[in-house]
Amino acid sequence: MLDITKEFIRSIPLEKYLKNAENRKIVVWGKGKIGEKIIDVLREKGYLVSYVIDRQQDIRSSRQNIYGIELKHPKFLKTEKTKVYCIIAIKCYHADIEKYLNEIGYEEITDYLFLFHKPMIIKQEQPYVDLYNNTIVGKVGTVVAVTAYNSNLELYSDVDTDFGIYVCDSYLKIGSNVVFDKTKQGGGIEKSIYCFKNSRIQLDENVCFPNSFWMECYNNSSICINSNVILEDGFAISCYEDSDIHIDSGGRFGIDFSLSCYNSSQIQIGKYANWKEREGIACFDDSRMVIGSRFYLSKDSGINCRKQSSIVIGDNCSVQWFFMCACAYEGTIVIKDNFMASYNVAVFNNDTHPIFDIEKSKQINRNKKITISEHVWAGIKSTILSGAEIGQSCIIGANSVVTRKFPNNCTLGGVPARILNKNMTWDVREEDINKVEQKYICLTEEEEE
Repeated sequence: MLDITKEFIRSIPLEKYLKNAENRKIVVWGKGKIGEKIIDVLREKGYLVSYVIDRQQDIRSSRQNIYGIELKHPKFLKTEKTKVYCIIAIKCYHADIEKYLNEIGYEEITDYLFLFHKPMIIKQEQPYVDLYNNTIVGKVGTVVAVTAYNSNLELYSDVDTDFGIYVCDSYLKIGSNVVFDKTKQGGGIEKSIYCFKNSRIQLDENVCFPNSFWMECYNNSSICINSNVILEDGFAISCYEDSDIHIDSGGRFGIDFSLSCYNSSQIQIGKYANWKEREGIACFDDSRMVIGSRFYLSKDSGINCRKQSSIVIGDNCSVQWFFMCACAYEGTIVIKDNFMASYNVAVFNNDTHPIFDIEKSKQINRNKKITISEHVWAGIKSTILSGAEIGQSCIIGANSVVTRKFPNNCTLGGVPARILNKNMTWDVREEDINKVEQKYICLTEEEEE
């Protein structure tokens, strides 16, 4: 499992700050887990840690070393200013540590480095630049608990000091009127935004983060959420390794929303999307997912795209509970505008695992495609499998299994599905055919032989 804190520490340009440590010994203040992680990272980078500092160290204790390094009390630093460079490896900022170091003549950056910076207070309308060259824009009085290295940050509203944000070599913008809720997740874990290594997160104006949420962005990745998006309780967004997630303006996301994007993949979501409980969207392994505007995903549903595949869903589509859509092995699923699915509908272009022809030594379930044309209604417990090509304005009956091509304006049913009726159309709520959109009132074309 990825160690988030260690990955962040690895991303910090320590070499830049440790230029001040030339001809000086490096000491780490903090014998906890953060101290252990910074020691490991320093060793990886070829630096030697001479001492570990801890205020609770009892000189009478028989344990005088930690991680094989001698353990000392902070009073040791009083006479060592020109001889040591101190890295404070404690996750929460401690004003008393800063006060102590300043009182004994140490200066931040020159003589010591806080891995996790102290909260910053915006003191003027012009861009505020901290000691670490982070540029912050916000209204006067805003208190920001954020750790950032060489990043360009813009904050336009009140931000709780209880809120955890790490960024490194990254651009992070938080739009106007954003309010970060104080509520913590279970177990006392703070809500967090992580953004490492040439990454970019942008949250435009009027974005709201109630209750718990998690947002991560690593390794030249990008997350962009435009204006007027409401991200409700318990959502989690992940974006790793050259990946990209884009959520357009006007989106709305429900309880337990979860979205992931790994390994050179891309997720793009249009305006006014609406999620419900326990649903997830995931895109892995150099894959691409595009979801149009006004998409409604009901609870206990999931959309998964992996193994160099592509899922494209048009505008004005809605699916009910237990909808599952999966695409893999260089496959393609295209669902055009105004698709509607009832409960327990499945769209699978693959078998979720490789299937081989033993004689040919070949995987046979690759490069499969599904195309669902505009204005299709999938009935309860219907299943749409690879090879399906469904024409405009079709109705798929309950419990049907669709595996082949069908023309427009049909009702389909059975296992496998066949045409039950031709010259049919439907509407979400309109009972007068004269008021149904004209382009959906068409006679069924003859099937190709």
